[in-house]
Amino acid sequence: MLLAMAGVMTYGFWKVGKGIREQNELAREKMWSRIHLIPLLTAETDRDLVRRHWAD
Repeated sequence: MLLAMAGVMTYGFWKVGKGIREQNELAREKMWSRIHLIPLLTAETDRDLVRRHWAD
């Protein structure tokens, strides 16, 4: 009985650890995708400023 309970707990801890690693990887991926979008958003802002400048 004790061995079965230890096995279930080990499996549960393993799944929790796997889930934490997955969440960390998703957070890292989200951070890098935002970093790579910064130049695009900056260019969009610059185009808008130029358009407004020429409209005056």
